[in-house]
Formats: sequence, structure tokens, C-alpha cells
Amino acid sequence: MNSANNKINKGGNQSQVKRWEQERDYYAKSLEQCNKRNGTHKWVQSISGKRERKTSYAREPLRTIKTDNPQLQQVIKTCNFWIQQYNQNPNDDTQAMKNTACRNADNMATRASENKPEEQFKPTRSLKECVKPKNVIDRDVKLCMQGLKEPIWIVAKQ
Repeated sequence: MNSANNKINKGGNQSQVKRWEQERDYYAKSLEQCNKRNGTHKWVQSISGKRERKTSYAREPLRTIKTDNPQLQQVIKTCNFWIQQYNQNPNDDTQAMKNTACRNADNMATRASENKPEEQFKPTRSLKECVKPKNVIDRDVKLCMQGLKEPIWIVAKQ
């Protein structure tokens, strides 16, 4: 029974896993019958009377890459990698990794489709003119470099 469980955990194709599960179930049933005959069976009473439901995993198709954005292409490739891992070995771990990677791909694709132009940084002053005391660089320094804010901290420093 342990050998069959180890094989299932290591993974394989669907027919192998199905055969190993049948083998494990057969040995578990045989062990239970042996324990009943020997009087060593551990009786477990179910409170709800409901049987534990096996989680079913659905096979998922790979995502198509329909973008010129190299970063988005890489994120979709990562999603596809985890889809393949999930399809080969469906379990809670591979499902979580697949869901996370594909959610990131979907979010990135959504942001790209909104066509928000990237904020272009156009300095009108040098960093040296705007840097704060002790070489602190923050949002105020950025605004100063863009000419949107006066570097009043330099006057206060002197």
C-alpha cells in the first residue's frame, strides 16, 4: 500500500496513476479485512455520516500568446508551464501554482489592453540640482526634476 502511494506521489501518466490507485485501494481493503479478522480493526464512527468527497481536477488547455509585449509573453509562458504541470500531476499544489501564474498573466493582459500610456519621465532639471540633504531621493525630487516643484529643501539646507 505504501509503495502504491509513493508511486502516485511521484506521478505518472493517467493510466499508471489509475492502476496505482486501484492497487492501493485493493491493499487497503485487504488490510482492513485482515484487521477485522484479527480483532485489531479500528472502528471509526462518522458524525455526519457523509463520505469524504474526492476533489476532481479538470484538464485545462494552454493559453495562446497573442501579444508583442515580451514581458507578457514570458508571463503567459509561465502560466502555460504550470498548466502543463497541473495537467500531468493534478493536485492542490500544482493547481495553486497554475492559478497564481495565470491570474498574473490575466491581470497583465488586462492592464495592457487598457492601453494606458506609460508615464514618461522628462527631467527639466538635473538630479544634482534637486537632490535633498543626505542624498535623499523621493517623489519630491522627481517632481523637482520634472519642473513641477521648486527645490525649497536646498534653501533650507543653507
